Amino acid sequence: MLEGEGRYAYSCVTRMQVLSVIERIESFRVCEPLVKFVLGLELVLEKLQEWETNAARHVSVQTAMNTVSQLVIEWRKLELEGWKQSLHSVAQRITRDATKYWYLVCSSSSAA
Repeated sequence: MLEGEGRYAYSCVTRMQVLSVIERIESFRVCEPLVKFVLGLELVLEKLQEWETNAARHVSVQTAMNTVSQLVIEWRKLELEGWKQSLHSVAQRITRDATKYWYLVCSSSSAA
C-alpha cells in the first residue's frame, strides 16, 4: 500500500468514528445530564485531533476543533458553577443545623 493510500484509509476510518460519535450524541435525550454530552464532545475532540494529526492540510478540521473546544470549556464551567452552588447550599444547611445545636449546648451548660 502506498503512503497516500494508507492515510486515505486512516482518514476514512477516523471520519466514520467521528460521525459515529456525533450520531450517538445526537441520540441523547435533552434531559440527559450535561456531563454525558460533554464526555461525548470530548471524544469527538479526541477523534478530530487524530484526524488533524494524520490528514492532509487541505482537509484540516482545526476550526471545528476550536468550536467544539470552546463548547466543552463553557459546559465544564457550568458544571463547576453547579458544584460550587451545591457545596454552598450544603454549607449553609450545615451552618443552620449547627446553630440549632449551639443554643442547646449553651442553654444546657448555663443550667449546670
